[in-house]
Order: sequence, then structure tokens, then C-alpha cells
Amino acid sequence: MAVSVALASALMLMAGSSSLEDLTELDRRISAIVEPTGSKARPIDKRIRLARCPQVATIDYASETSLAVRCQPLGWRIRVNLMQLSQPAHISSGRPAPQAIVIRRGESVEFRAKGAGFSVTITAVAMENGRLGDHIRVKSPTSKTPVSARVAGKGLVDASN
Repeated sequence: MAVSVALASALMLMAGSSSLEDLTELDRRISAIVEPTGSKARPIDKRIRLARCPQVATIDYASETSLAVRCQPLGWRIRVNLMQLSQPAHISSGRPAPQAIVIRRGESVEFRAKGAGFSVTITAVAMENGRLGDHIRVKSPTSKTPVSARVAGKGLVDASN
């Protein structure tokens, strides 16, 4: 009986490790996204224990300086900070040049709206390309009606007053 309990415990431990998200693989996927832009992502803290996502976790820009890694089915989300490796000559404020397209049609964006006494942040889909400061149409997956929002950064739109 003691052998079967020990065996069951060992199997649970082995199964437990495979039921966790592979953070090294997430780091590799994040690097493949940000390195072509001249940035580098800080490694994900290996002490974090995330349940393995049944789908491929999505990776989107949360702001100009961070990415959001999300598992929609399980509801977990982590933010990964970026480090700028090289600064192009045309960028003096750390922001993309005004003529550069920072949001592409069909891209997942973070939609923010703030007003007197409220603040809302949701994930939406860009319906058109946008440059920093442009107003573009975005649509929430749960809404049929697109709304207009100002492009505030890579993957970020704002509809605040």
C-alpha cells in the first residue's frame, strides 16, 4: 500500500509539472516578436506558476514599453516589460515617429476609456491602420458597433475625454 501511495504521489508531481505553462517557450515567442523592433523583453520570472493554457497564449503589445501575455480560456494575464536596445535617430522622445503605422488593421489592441468616476480597459480589434495620434475605428469582440479611439501607442488606443 505504501508503494502505491508513493507511486501515485510521484505521478501527480510529474503530471503537475506538465500542467504548467512553459515559461521558457513564452520567452522565446516574446523575443521573436520584439527583437526585430530593436527591443528586448525582460525574462518572465521563473517563480511564476501558470496553468498550461489549452490554446496558444496570445501575445500583444499592452503599451509602448510592455507586452501582455494572455490565456483567454483560463483568464490569466501577465505583463512583460521591454528594454530599448537601440534608439533610431528620428526618435527623440522614445515614441515612434509620427508617420510610422503603430497599429495595423485586424491587430488586437488595448482599448482604454476614462471619464468622471470610471475607467475601462478591454481588448478590441483595430478595424483600420493607425499612426500615433490618429483616430481609428476599433471593435470589441462582444459588440457589433465599432467605436472611434485615438492611437496612443503600439497596440494601445484611448477614447478618454
